[in-house]
Amino acid sequence: MNILLKIKNINTFSRSEQLLASYILKHAEEVLSLSTRDLAERCFVSIATIYRFLEKLEIKGYSEFKAALSVALVTQKEEEEFNFNFPIQAKETPFKVVQTMKEDYLQTINTTIDMLDLETLRQAVGAMRQAEIIDIYATAGNYYMAQNFKLQMLEIGVNVNVPNLVYEKGLQASMSDETHFAIVITYEGRGANIKEILGILRTRHTKILLISSPRLKEEADYHLYMLPEEHYYRKLSAFSSRLTTLYLLDTIYLTYFSSDYDNHLKKKEEYYHHLHQYFKSEH
Repeated sequence: MNILLKIKNINTFSRSEQLLASYILKHAEEVLSLSTRDLAERCFVSIATIYRFLEKLEIKGYSEFKAALSVALVTQKEEEEFNFNFPIQAKETPFKVVQTMKEDYLQTINTTIDMLDLETLRQAVGAMRQAEIIDIYATAGNYYMAQNFKLQMLEIGVNVNVPNLVYEKGLQASMSDETHFAIVITYEGRGANIKEILGILRTRHTKILLISSPRLKEEADYHLYMLPEEHYYRKLSAFSSRLTTLYLLDTIYLTYFSSDYDNHLKKKEEYYHHLHQYFKSEH
């Protein structure tokens, strides 16, 4: 059920929870940018009240709540709002196409930021830094985004595995353990053997960062969300999910880079210097 409708229909809220519900219903878009502390202060309730409120909504955490709220806000927009699946019609002018792509990208990035839980990002990158081995499991076009991320990390001395074939992914997951960190990228879990891969990783006690639509309810240690408005196949292209994936991976890379900025920059410049000297000597 739409989370806003669910809030309206629950009649077992305490007085404090009713204050919270009333504020969320009136200021839903604003709530997307608030931390639990900010929301508690606005509603004059405790942080514990917020989590009791979420339990009654059958939501595991604040990050999941914000994702559900974002989905609800997108869903309730009027029909004339932007169509992510069919952003243009037949025989559009080049000018219209250019403006439409700009709007698609802007809305995608803004919604992705609205759904992005900074604490989840911080914790995920922290766990990634502690891991001995980083693996990425991705399907379709996301595989090329993962390869780009692999190259970025290699430039600062961090090797990342990006298996491609279905068997290779299964083998990599089976070899994984608590020393690995896995990034799993899938829109709604429909990619080849993605749910099986997640199952293997969980049994191997590997920390998992899942990048997906909020509609995918798979268990993971960390979950970052793609914009949820793309249909699986009834669309012109995966414009939004592709951009969201790139944005999130670049954000993870920069957060990782920033955690040891001087050392990573030194390595990047050192590697570039060696490459430049090598290629210079070849000519």
